Amino acid sequence: MNIDKQRLKKLAEAATPGPWCWDKGEDPRPHTYGVSTDSDPECMVVNQEFGIELKEDAYFIAAASPATVLALLAEIDHLAEQNANLLECKSAVNAAVALENEALRMQVKELDLTFGRYLLGMRAAVVEWQKGKGADAAMQWIWNGLRGPGELPPEEEAQAQAYFDHEVVKIEEGLEEVYAYRDKRRAEKDKERGQ
Repeated sequence: MNIDKQRLKKLAEAATPGPWCWDKGEDPRPHTYGVSTDSDPECMVVNQEFGIELKEDAYFIAAASPATVLALLAEIDHLAEQNANLLECKSAVNAAVALENEALRMQVKELDLTFGRYLLGMRAAVVEWQKGKGADAAMQWIWNGLRGPGELPPEEEAQAQAYFDHEVVKIEEGLEEVYAYRDKRRAEKDKERGQ
């Protein structure tokens, strides 16, 4: 049902504001609609003289006074404004999340491609070592791959295994965190599916 709220508002503003009440018929005055009663001078009377046959209908008409209708329309307008603000806020949040998601996706892509590039360089080094100019030429592939982005080991490092063992700890801790998160997400998804 489509309610013409503006028309309803104009009608309510033009009507006797009320509050309204139900006159049980004791008031002998004719046309007591819109007139205050002796018992409640603030109350506008609705009675049977206007063709209202059921007391329930009259109670409803009395309850739906212009003041009540205007209050309901004001509440509807307020809720509509709140809803519009929420939709606008949601749209802004969605846009921000989409931008953040794209930035994270590109960062993952960069890491994946960088890792792939290092692997390719190491593979080329193996080819050079086995079928090319030997181990020294192969080492040049690895050296160039690390030197370009500034990833050569510190000059003070003298023991390869000790250096590896020391540095790999942070990497393993990070991987454990990633694996735990992945396992947790997998368990949550399985639970959602009812598995």
